[in-house]
Amino acid sequence: YADPVDAALRALKFHGDLGPARVFGALLAAAAASRSLRPDLLVPVPLHPDRLHERGYNQAARIARAAGAWLGCPTAPRLLERCRSTPPQTG
Repeated sequence: YADPVDAALRALKFHGDLGPARVFGALLAAAAASRSLRPDLLVPVPLHPDRLHERGYNQAARIARAAGAWLGCPTAPRLLERCRSTPPQTG
């Protein structure tokens, strides 16, 4: 990703800046709407409980919530469960 998207993603994931989630959610919703896609439900990828505890929030759930608000679609952030802790993809 190029600037400013990469900086916004890092701010969202690692610095507790939730503003980019609203922007990314709006962009996701706009992309879906431009393709006439109207999902019945948005299910974000869950974090492992350890990572969720460490971060304090699930960035995918925040993006899904924002997209759902634009699309008039519910989200189900607890429908799936991540059972295995995997190493971070960064680094």
